[in-house]
Amino acid sequence: MSSSRGPQASCGARRWGAAVLALLVCTLVSPLRAQTPAAAPSAEAEDDPARALPEGAETEGDPEPEGSSPASETRSEEAAPPPPPPKVRPQVAADANKAEEPNEERPGRGARVYADAEHGLAIDSADGNYGIGFGFLGKAAFENRTTPDGESDPAFRLLMARPILRGHVFRRWIDFFVQFELAGASARLVDAQLTVRPFDAVGIRVGQFIVPTSRSYMTPVPALQFPDFSAANDFFRAGRDIGAMFFGSVLNHRLEYYAGIFDGRGIDLSNKTDGKLLYAGRVGWAVFGGKAPKSIGMPPAIAYDETAALKGPLPLGLHFGLSAFHDTFARTQEIVDPDTRRTTQEVLPDSRRTSVAADAMFQIAGLYSAFEIYHDWRVEDGGSEQRGLGSTAQIGQFVWPQRLELVARFSFITPNIALSRRSLRSYEIGTNGYIYGNNLKLQLRYALDDADLQLRSFQPGITHLLTLQLQAML
Repeated sequence: MSSSRGPQASCGARRWGAAVLALLVCTLVSPLRAQTPAAAPSAEAEDDPARALPEGAETEGDPEPEGSSPASETRSEEAAPPPPPPKVRPQVAADANKAEEPNEERPGRGARVYADAEHGLAIDSADGNYGIGFGFLGKAAFENRTTPDGESDPAFRLLMARPILRGHVFRRWIDFFVQFELAGASARLVDAQLTVRPFDAVGIRVGQFIVPTSRSYMTPVPALQFPDFSAANDFFRAGRDIGAMFFGSVLNHRLEYYAGIFDGRGIDLSNKTDGKLLYAGRVGWAVFGGKAPKSIGMPPAIAYDETAALKGPLPLGLHFGLSAFHDTFARTQEIVDPDTRRTTQEVLPDSRRTSVAADAMFQIAGLYSAFEIYHDWRVEDGGSEQRGLGSTAQIGQFVWPQRLELVARFSFITPNIALSRRSLRSYEIGTNGYIYGNNLKLQLRYALDDADLQLRSFQPGITHLLTLQLQAML
């Protein structure tokens, strides 16, 4: 054994010589490596954070390699460059409402196809600048309405069947949203909007979309506490219309604004044909509560969500808003000649409507509450004037976190303050069962409507309405 290994002195000298040579090589090479940029991680390593670290770096908590010495650790700390910051995929950065990063070529990567309950079926390009998504919103309900004369009208109804198309082109801040309604007598287009928002403070939206005149109406339908909007909101708000709108948020998203010009004919383009425009605007202020995530087709500043507690206990939130719109109608009436029986159109003085609404929202933990008050003026050039007043107050509390919620709402409408005794009062209570968040929920609501006048679908007297509604969304 000893003859085969050689003399011990010679062996020891060779070992020491090798160690000195290795130390010298490391001393010369380490500064050169410090000046050489690290190679870009491969696409395979990018998916694995541990494999994406620079050569020679260690992940937190990994054991030290055998044979390491304090001298080598000192050289590593002095010479090794700091690790590059972690890369963020473009779609993640956009979802976090951050500035868009430069596009990168990604060898071996193609379009990203995914499907989930929140986005439906979606396809994104490799660079994140193009994407398209398909969704659906459906509502079906059993309703039993008892009229003031005691007649009952139970019925199953398909309330909504809305296919949805959404996406973005060229950049993530250029997005579109299209929604159709298939329920009812015939199909119709509900939304068709294009939004360009390169900065949080400035954006523009064109097409057919919601006129920003009410916090409740600007809340997406799937995120409502009740099966529908309140009676007062239906009466005083402006609906959807074709137009253009500037909007944005400043002061760390605590202050938002909307200003738009609209066609004034509404969603069906048949309300009027006089060419008069509708002007609308809104400002919102978040006293408490941070910025909300950006979502395609939804307002990106102050959160409009009555069911936000589905994601967990809510922080203290207090928001105020002020909205207004002005519209002008050209009025006509038919006159029949008693002799010739011919019908002619007589032009009447224009009718102008100005409506103002103020709202407040308070939330904390599992509680959400909101209040809105409406006041409008309807004036004819002939001099007659009519002032209306209305309000809505609602509250909801989760008694089983993320599963069961109790809700209550009160609405009040006086179409003409001069006839203050002629009004409508609506009382509602209900419960919401969230099977899978807003994607699958069951709502039970009882409403008592006490009317002193005929107002749209409300008859004078007391009407009872029981609603059991199922909502499904992808």
